[in-house]
Amino acid sequence: MKEGEKPPKPLMVFYATQKRLDDLIEEERKRKSGYSRFKILEKVSRDEIILSYRGFDFDEKDLIELRKRKEKVWVTYGVPFMVPLTAGLIFAIFLGDLVTILIVGG
Repeated sequence: MKEGEKPPKPLMVFYATQKRLDDLIEEERKRKSGYSRFKILEKVSRDEIILSYRGFDFDEKDLIELRKRKEKVWVTYGVPFMVPLTAGLIFAIFLGDLVTILIVGG
């Protein structure tokens, strides 16, 4: 995918970024634990690239297969959904009240 090209699915722009496959492969080789901090949103299946909003767990073999076809891949952090949900709730409680006070005046 060329620099500045639009994401394959419109909502990917809100939660994903492009990362060079060479960097992911190098990171995968250095990783000691069984969990990667990223999920890839593209994967090769039956000689075609498939896309997912949720992301795929991957291993080095998947990355090498993708590297044969492209230079960058769309990735998202493997953050559990409850983390941003909780952060949004806390933000809404405190900032929501502040905005209401500012609008009402008092």
